[in-house]
Amino acid sequence: MKTKAFNMIGACLMVLLLVMQFVPFWQYGEPVKSVSIQGYVWFPTDYKDLDKELQEQTNDSQFGVSNIVLMPVLELLLCCAGAVFCFVKSDQTLALLFPIAAGAMGIYGYLKPAFKLGSLWPMHIMLCVLLLAIGITGFIMTLHAKK
Repeated sequence: MKTKAFNMIGACLMVLLLVMQFVPFWQYGEPVKSVSIQGYVWFPTDYKDLDKELQEQTNDSQFGVSNIVLMPVLELLLCCAGAVFCFVKSDQTLALLFPIAAGAMGIYGYLKPAFKLGSLWPMHIMLCVLLLAIGITGFIMTLHAKK
């Protein structure tokens, strides 16, 4: 029963993190425009002004979407697959590996300077920490209960 609860919580948090990746994250320019993480990753040529601003803010003249693309793409894949897997296989302990992986990848990625400039950065990093904690706690408690 504990495994199912942890999987359901993990699945809901992964869906929330997935949705948050499509919510406006960076604000830039005059007049102020905004863009989501996934919008910038999938359509980088539409946001050349954001590139310039992130280059200035990070003091990296070579900065571009290629510097940050790995985490958002992996988060998209992990959260989609993980949410489905955690809902469908909610009674299996191995499903908790998805929240662990999504949380760890998010923490690693969101610590990059360009992401720290996003207005919703604290919420994203908190979701990732929570995902990691839920996954690890559920995994340990489930394995401990089976002994």
